[in-house]
Amino acid sequence: MAPTGVRLPAGISYSCYAHTNIRILEAAPLAGGHGSRYHLTVGNCPRDLAAHMTYPSFRVVSGTAVVKEKLTELYGARRRGDGHGFAAGFAEDGIFHILGDTRLLPETGPRQGRRDIAQVIHQCYRQYEYVDALIVDVIVDINLAAVRRQLTLRSRETGAVGEFDAMDFIRLRDGEIVELTQFMDTASLAVMSGRV
Repeated sequence: MAPTGVRLPAGISYSCYAHTNIRILEAAPLAGGHGSRYHLTVGNCPRDLAAHMTYPSFRVVSGTAVVKEKLTELYGARRRGDGHGFAAGFAEDGIFHILGDTRLLPETGPRQGRRDIAQVIHQCYRQYEYVDALIVDVIVDINLAAVRRQLTLRSRETGAVGEFDAMDFIRLRDGEIVELTQFMDTASLAVMSGRV
């Protein structure tokens, strides 16, 4: 079947050219295909299409566009303070880690599991208002991503406003976030919040 990291489950319907509902019954890697070309055994294949398929194979294109779209949705949820929406993008055992000193910012440190991740996002939203948030760049591979953001935050405690660059490094598994590590100037955030 498909190599690790690529899922081509049997019994799923796919679209091919103008035809729909072609069912992949089996997908086996082709020799010399470097893990991205497959011989297909298909069902429900229209005769006119089958007649033109001299060797039924296709190339798997990485799902980077899908991953980018999903990450954009998750960051939108985060900006709105929707901790559950953000945490839904993580694996059950996923880890969210804002690097920093927990003595200055209790929101920093690793959180594991959707419940704890949602909780820390709600905590951050109670402390900071997103005045503006811009995703500057997203670099995606199948199981890795890097997201650079520019944030304008207002402390709900002091009313002070600050601009921050944030960089997130993300590991994915089966389309879910396994680990997200966020780097930003947490010391300046602590000063803005009146904690230092």
